[in-house]
Amino acid sequence: MSREPKIEQYLVSTCLLVIDEFNHQFRFVESKEELELIANNEFNETDLAFKIGFPFKQMAYFENKEKRGNLPKTDIYIKEKDFKIEIKYLRNYSAKNKVNSSSNSLPWTQLKSDFDWLINDIKLGKKHKSALIIGWFNYFDYFSQIVQLGTGRGPAPNYDQAKVDYFPFLRALGPKTKDLEIAYDIAYEARSSLTPDVKGHQLNCMLLGKETDKFNMVLYW
Repeated sequence: MSREPKIEQYLVSTCLLVIDEFNHQFRFVESKEELELIANNEFNETDLAFKIGFPFKQMAYFENKEKRGNLPKTDIYIKEKDFKIEIKYLRNYSAKNKVNSSSNSLPWTQLKSDFDWLINDIKLGKKHKSALIIGWFNYFDYFSQIVQLGTGRGPAPNYDQAKVDYFPFLRALGPKTKDLEIAYDIAYEARSSLTPDVKGHQLNCMLLGKETDKFNMVLYW
């Protein structure tokens, strides 16, 4: 019996091409401050979705946020393959409608809902048919500046282990969120998330990118 390619096999090469594209496009951007402005003002989650879905050409349905007919609710749906892809774009942005507001990372609840969706699909037998891609421009000092991983709010909270369990590519050098660094030495290797939420199933992920890349991604399946 012939074997069909799995969703992660398609998406690894696609993500690497997107990273190469950003490296070329922003090759003259040298400062983190300039890259942060690009991340906040010139790019959004929809842009990332189209870059990921572009190689699938006419097979891809985008921004299908409400179930229509036989098309499921998802950011990208590849009908011929029955692939569902959710996209999350991380950035450190200023709160709207507030003067001199401090920067904000992505609220954990928003990201957790995507993890819950993927884990539920895995439990329903969609292990190699559904995927979550998280992407970010590489301008911040530590990862928790773009996603809330603390036990509470504040300038330097302790990290929440239940949240960090979703990110096996993070290495803790201390108890604070600012002590979490990206372990680039395990990039391009499939890892298993340690979160107990999978309950007997397996949630895999792969960090894609280097410290010197303008853009990094992590693929979950």
